[in-house]
Amino acid sequence: LQTKARLGLSFLGESHNRVARQLSLKAAERFDGVTWLSGDSGAVFVADAAAWLECSVFDQVTAGDHVIVLLQIEKLA
Repeated sequence: LQTKARLGLSFLGESHNRVARQLSLKAAERFDGVTWLSGDSGAVFVADAAAWLECSVFDQVTAGDHVIVLLQIEKLA
């Protein structure tokens, strides 16, 4: 997370069930066949998502053995 200036969040709908399940996998092949695009900042989005948020990391909070990442919305599309 710290190496990217911006992160892309894609809002998926019911019609995206296959894509959502595929992207939830840990395997490297999870992106195979998924159409995506990159914004000017390098943020990556699922091409036909209902909405996109381009975000930057605002803060990180340690919570046990996890890190909670707080995002700041920079752009809405």
